[in-house]
Amino acid sequence: MAFVLGLNHKLYYQSAGPRAAWPGTGAAPNLVLINNARDVTFSGDGATADVSTRGGGKFRQKVATLNDAEVEFEMVYDTADAAFTFVRAAWLAGTVFGVAILDGVAATVGTKGLWMDAVVSGFEWSQELEEAGKVGITVVNTYSAIPLGSVTVG
Repeated sequence: MAFVLGLNHKLYYQSAGPRAAWPGTGAAPNLVLINNARDVTFSGDGATADVSTRGGGKFRQKVATLNDAEVEFEMVYDTADAAFTFVRAAWLAGTVFGVAILDGVAATVGTKGLWMDAVVSGFEWSQELEEAGKVGITVVNTYSAIPLGSVTVG
């Protein structure tokens, strides 16, 4: 059995330049590990179109159409953390940036994951009395010359 513990998965943002196709070997350029990420969830929901016909008997028939891609994670509110300040600035400015959601280190051969251009669509600042300040962040796939893709580091 080959599994990866959640704490060993990695979330990266691209700090500079437009996102390009993942290189044939090693990591994509300008990737920065988000060490301050807590629980990370990728959601990939798909929409469907109804193509039901009388030939389907009593059952609806559907085909896949567009997929949604969304990453939700939490960060400790830390203005000294470069990743936190980058994500907060990207949210305020509506900046498009590359995101890599991987099952290991970006430069390690065999690491797998997803690579997309994204925008921050949610920034929820929590200030609980007995907790550290935290921010719930949602990033979504956005308009790009390069579509979201699956990557395997070679």
